[in-house]
Amino acid sequence: MNKSVLLGSIICCVVLSAHAAVTEERKDFPAQTALLNDVPVLSPPTSTGEYLISGYLDQPNGSAVTATLSWLDENSTRHYDTLGTPNAVSASILVRIKANTSPTISTRGQITGTYDLYIVGLGFWPVGNSGQAGITEPVNYSGWPLTSTTLVTTASDADYYALILIPGIGSRSLSLSWRDAQTSRSLVVKQNTLTTTGTGFGLIHAVAGSSVEIDSNCTKSCPTATIVLVDMGKPAAGAGPLSDYEHYLLGWTDATYPNEEVVVRQGSMTGIGLFLANITEPIASACNGETLYAITQSSGYATQIQANCDGKPYSLIFPSFIASGSTAAIETENWQGNLWGSSPTYSAEGIVVEF
Repeated sequence: MNKSVLLGSIICCVVLSAHAAVTEERKDFPAQTALLNDVPVLSPPTSTGEYLISGYLDQPNGSAVTATLSWLDENSTRHYDTLGTPNAVSASILVRIKANTSPTISTRGQITGTYDLYIVGLGFWPVGNSGQAGITEPVNYSGWPLTSTTLVTTASDADYYALILIPGIGSRSLSLSWRDAQTSRSLVVKQNTLTTTGTGFGLIHAVAGSSVEIDSNCTKSCPTATIVLVDMGKPAAGAGPLSDYEHYLLGWTDATYPNEEVVVRQGSMTGIGLFLANITEPIASACNGETLYAITQSSGYATQIQANCDGKPYSLIFPSFIASGSTAAIETENWQGNLWGSSPTYSAEGIVVEF
């Protein structure tokens, strides 16, 4: 797959904005009876690139397998993150992968019977051709389920990215349920502690012949829920349903505060998007850390992550409405001293994927 130019190493103070290519990535490990050891999950990109990588791990009772992703970032620092455990079947992370290297997956623990592991993701590229022809969007629901409601029934095993947004959810809750090879699962959406909107996002795996359904605890004066299911099929070259907007601060040495760096300026229609952000500082003996805020202007909703000199990447992923005429942006601030001005070297990325 031809990946095009991001930057293979940090250089001083590069700002890059783009609205370009999305590629689908996936690697399936069904019916496993043995542990995996550093198995590559995508082909090495020819240039350093940003990826959303998700894992779904289902296993029988009594099994205690954990799936771990490993990768090298642009500073040649190796990182690890968990993409599935016995208590958390699904997880997602935004990672920056060094050119000509491949992230790998390993499993550790005790196996009882067989387990299934599915690695699904998206690659983001400022220039180049899209590879999302295998992606479809079978569900774009707006309403409220007064009774149990079927969103989709699967003819074959399917992996979906599920995105849920419920403004004004209050004390109400909504559950999304499905069945994998082991048992029935659910994702419950409640009010976010920072806003009046309930949000949910995750990778789900539904077995053939099963249904993905929604239910709630509200039957009167209920809010409107927006639910999108994106079917991550077999990767293929060509256009698909997703649009992405990217903004990169590479090798940056100044906090942007009080200025916001715009990732996308929305047009005449409200967008339903997944906001992803990442910030990393190189390893150093001492440093002033950097805070990144991801901001959706229409609601004033902001969430934050902080990087320090441990060299670790810190990322966030959350669904959001982007109202017509508004922006989604990132802003960085210094931990110590003035919020603005000179900072440790860092790289920050903001990406909005519209569904």
